[in-house]
Amino acid sequence: MSRFRLALAGTGGKYGHGIRAHVIPGRRFGFELVAVFDPSEEKLAEARELLGDEAGFKVYDSFKAMVTDPSIDAVVITSPDENHPKQMKTALEAGVPTLCDKPLATTNKGLRIVKRGLELALRRNIPFMSCHPREGSLPYRWVETHLGDMQRRFGALQHVELDFSYHIPEAAWKQARSLLLDHFLHEIDFVLRLLGSQPFEAWRLADGFDRYTVAGKLQKGVTFLFNGSRRLENSTYPETIMLRFNRGTCLVNTKTGLIIYRNHETEELESELGSPIDYSVSFDLIMANFAAAISQGANSQHIGHLWRINEAALRLTTRGHYKSPGMS
Repeated sequence: MSRFRLALAGTGGKYGHGIRAHVIPGRRFGFELVAVFDPSEEKLAEARELLGDEAGFKVYDSFKAMVTDPSIDAVVITSPDENHPKQMKTALEAGVPTLCDKPLATTNKGLRIVKRGLELALRRNIPFMSCHPREGSLPYRWVETHLGDMQRRFGALQHVELDFSYHIPEAAWKQARSLLLDHFLHEIDFVLRLLGSQPFEAWRLADGFDRYTVAGKLQKGVTFLFNGSRRLENSTYPETIMLRFNRGTCLVNTKTGLIIYRNHETEELESELGSPIDYSVSFDLIMANFAAAISQGANSQHIGHLWRINEAALRLTTRGHYKSPGMS
């Protein structure tokens, strides 16, 4: 297994996404944290405490100094969202394989910077990824694997609904930002992986820090509806996937793994137990894919896809409507 000297921007401290979702899972795929940029001494201390004996990383005074150090093989960016555009572009200008948390941009100015960065990654074939845990989520992967079987049984797919209900956010920044901008990327990424990359149109029906709803349609005719809220009192992550076919419906509870089929012609109900969601598996796959991309020297996610879904999220947040180029 290859060894990759990893840099991290924004530790998040002992509860941080960077350490728990990327650094620790990354160890299994050859990543060793050797460099950190984080202006918060408190967060750095918490990260060292969490990593224990493996906290021998070097702290840099600036992000640019870190990614231009020739001893760095890759960087993970989990800093505050407003820093993502400039940091990802700086890393790619330095030729460093980059994994950047979503959203890539929260403003139109940031989106223009992201576009230049992605164009650079594409032109120079620098591995670049964004963080989409559902790509490795067991229930979502089950849907992708079994879609063909369900269509043979119930006919063509008509409609996809994704729904989640999370706990009330504790972090102040999450109470001041659009949930649509924070989460729509995950939903549309899954739908386009499930049904193939294609133009789409979408409308914002509701948005706030604690709920969002978006409806839309794909070029090939399938419609979608995304609902999400952060209003639960306890920390839990129930999600459901609903697929509506010509002659039936499939409902997947990702929290329990329960799968229910409804035959619209006979009204028969069938159920089976699949695999519940396991975030450790999801982040393992993200870091495995990042390692593979670095080893192969090629992008592991389609650059145009990443640009389109990030652009769509920002347009829906600011304007309420998005239509892909080429959408009839």
